[in-house]
This record gives sequence, C-alpha cells and structure tokens, in this order.
Amino acid sequence: MNITEQVIVQLYASAERQQQATETESTVVSDYVVAHKMLRNESAFKKDYGLISAFTVSRFNANDADWTHRRNLSQKNFATVSMPDVARFIEGTPARVFSPDVLETRPELRNLCLEYAANNLFRVIGHDRVPDGYVDWVVKVRPFVQMLQVKTLEGQRAAPFSASEKQALLEELRVIIRPELKFYDKLVGALGEEAALEEAAMLLFGGVESTATTILWCLEMLGRGKPYQDIVRAADASERAALIEAFVNETMRRFPAIPLIVRAPLEDWSANGRHFAAGQPVMISIIGIHHDERNWKEPFLFDYRREAFLKKTVRNGAFMPFSRGLRTCAGARLATDEIKAAVLHFVENFEVEQPCEQVGFDYGLTLNPTTYGHIRFRPLDRSEAHSTTGAEIA
Repeated sequence: MNITEQVIVQLYASAERQQQATETESTVVSDYVVAHKMLRNESAFKKDYGLISAFTVSRFNANDADWTHRRNLSQKNFATVSMPDVARFIEGTPARVFSPDVLETRPELRNLCLEYAANNLFRVIGHDRVPDGYVDWVVKVRPFVQMLQVKTLEGQRAAPFSASEKQALLEELRVIIRPELKFYDKLVGALGEEAALEEAAMLLFGGVESTATTILWCLEMLGRGKPYQDIVRAADASERAALIEAFVNETMRRFPAIPLIVRAPLEDWSANGRHFAAGQPVMISIIGIHHDERNWKEPFLFDYRREAFLKKTVRNGAFMPFSRGLRTCAGARLATDEIKAAVLHFVENFEVEQPCEQVGFDYGLTLNPTTYGHIRFRPLDRSEAHSTTGAEIA
C-alpha cells in the first residue's frame, strides 16, 4: 500500500472515530462547518496541488486573476449542458457506448467508462467525436499523476521527472487533439501554445477521470443491490429519476471520487476554534465530511434510498462531492447528468451483478475501485426491464 492509499485508509478510519469532534491538528479538516467556511473564503486560500503543478498549470490549480482568466475560457462550454441538443446527446450516449454487444465482449470496463465520459466532454467543448488515441492517453497519464501525488505526500519538493518526460506526454496530447479541436485553438489564442497545452491536458484528463471513477463505483454498488435494481424497474418514470438521483448521491457520499482537497491559507486564519498558519497546506477530508454522524444517519451504511437525498434535506455543507464556493467543479452539472444517465441505462437494460464481496481501491487524483473487473452484466428482455417486484432494500 503506497502513501496515498494509506492517507485514504486513515481518512476513513478518522471518520469512523468521528474525529472531527476533537480535531486539534491544523493539517486535516473534516468538520463540515470549518471546511464550508474555508471553501467559501477563496480570497484567503490558494489551491495547492503539490507536484502536479510542476506538470501542468490550469484552471484546476491556478489562483487569483490567472484562475479567473482560465475559467472564463471554458466556463461557457460547460454551461451548454442545459441546452436541449446537448442534453439529448448525453441522454443517448449510454446506449451508444454501453450496448449489450459491447459489454458481451468483456472490454476493460474502466476504459469504456472513460470513453463514455469523453464522448460527453468533447460534445460540450464543441466536438462531435472523441479523437483517436485520447482514451489511451488518459490511461497513460493516470499513473504519472499518481506518482506525483505519492512524491508530494512523501515531502519531495523537486519535480520527480525530466523536462523531456513532461514534454513527451504533452506532445502526445497535442498530436491527438491539434488537427481537429477548435477549442484548443481558442486556448492557444488566449494563452499561447505551451500554456494552452497544459490547460488542455488537465481539463481533458480531469474532465473524464472523476466521472468514469464514479460510474465504476455506481456499478460496484448496483452489483451488490439486486433488490434496489428491481425496485427502480418497478417504479414509474418520476420515481425512477428520484431513486437514481438518490443512489448516485449516496455513491458520491460514500465513495467520493475526489476524497480530499488541499488549500493553503495566505495568512494566519481561524474558524470555530481551529487555527491555521499562513502557507501551511491544509487537507480537507471530503470522506470525513461525508461520514459525519451529526449529518448522516448510520454514515457507514450504504443506503440505496437514503431519506436525506430523497427528501432533499441534506444540511448545507454536509455534502460536497464537487467542492464548494467559487472553485466548485466546473463540470459538476455535466458529471451529474451523465452519471445518472449511465446508471438509468444499466438498470433498465441489464441485471448488474458483483460477486466479489470485498471492495478494493487505489488513489491517483481520484478514488478508484479496483474490483470492477468482477462485475457481470446480463441483458434484460423487455418484460424484465419493467417488472414489478416486492423486493426491499435499505
């Protein structure tokens, strides 16, 4: 187990002890009140991505005016999710990517989820198809980013790669997207060639990585919840939508794709009896916040129909899978819509089974399940897809 995975285990262990009630250290925050104030007060904190910033600078890790400038370059694209033609495209993507014929070939499921997310992301940035080689590039970048996280947590300050290694990864992306992606030309015009390539790299990596990861977690839990699948199939369209939304939210609560956020105060800062020294990186535990028993009944239970989500009574600041404040994930609406569309497609068209009892994970920018290779999909006939059952599940 590497140091990044040890951190995740420790965050879950701290959450189980409800440690936020007695937190005294200034390096980890799992109290939702303190975290909420911190994330809403962006002017007092800067993002700290550690050695990832030595690889790329983008809207994900830029600060101040540079962040505002970079944000404005892509924000309008993400806003197109609400447009009818884009919404229809997203609704139709699951059937195109996760068809019975494709799943019958037993593809690498994570790569298929990346392809699914990529279809939607490229549509949002104005391109109708995923460029050849793009998904392979994302797969190649993930262990590189994971290595940067490991070195950051080990305390290394110098970039653990050569300029040629960095350039090779970025140049490979340039070759993939340069011939046909007008969005990239827009970035070049605003930032210059090299800065635009770094911006595109993190946008095109982060824009699919967390979505694919969350879909995998949804499939893990669907496969462990056959009674839930039956209940959703027996529901009418409105009830189905509510059940799917609650299930997706519960998945993001229990297994947040981004399990922690790092911020560094620009000057000494205090909140609720906690004191943070200027420049000292602070780890905000999304895991801890999502398992706080002050806000969640039986927080370590995966509740397929959690009442707080169905009745929309979640306390402000208690649920933040996409962060909070001005730096909320730009693709939050896109990710939510495409994850719900994927889950609905699987429930309506397949019986999903996960025979593996244990849940494994690794962490490389996102918290990724490692047991998804055992998941099985049995296509349903029309009568099964709309069957009525008296099944019950938590």
